[in-house]
Amino acid sequence: MAVLSINQQTSNVVSSAGVPQTVNGGEAIGRMVPVRLDTDNKWYISKATTSVGSQVHGIAITECSGNDSKFVVLVFDQSTPTFLFLGSGVLSHGVDYVVGASGGIVPKSDLTSLQFITDVGRAVSTSVLKARPTWTGATVIGSGSGGTDGPLTPFYE
Repeated sequence: MAVLSINQQTSNVVSSAGVPQTVNGGEAIGRMVPVRLDTDNKWYISKATTSVGSQVHGIAITECSGNDSKFVVLVFDQSTPTFLFLGSGVLSHGVDYVVGASGGIVPKSDLTSLQFITDVGRAVSTSVLKARPTWTGATVIGSGSGGTDGPLTPFYE
């Protein structure tokens, strides 16, 4: 899977109704990585390999150095999209992006069989992602952009 190569120095939140919060991390996490809050009240990298682990509750604004380290997460407001500047030429305009198997953001077509689908957003340009994460609970049943075992309702149009 081709995880987006996001420039850690220039990437930023363009606009958001979300709330930045200082939280406890459960592992090392880079900037602009989709994250989830777990039952131990720590934040972890969202990954497409498990149903619960594929959920996205926010995006890391600062890096987390490891377990029990403090860092800042922008907790998404599900009623309003967040616009993320990820760097010039990083995205393909009009493409849908999801959580990757190893974390990070990947094109939806990169998901493979039995990975969980969590829509992160759609590229509105080659540098800006309109993010409003939607956990579908569905898994890919073929390789690539094949069918799924659940509905995928676009939330970004």
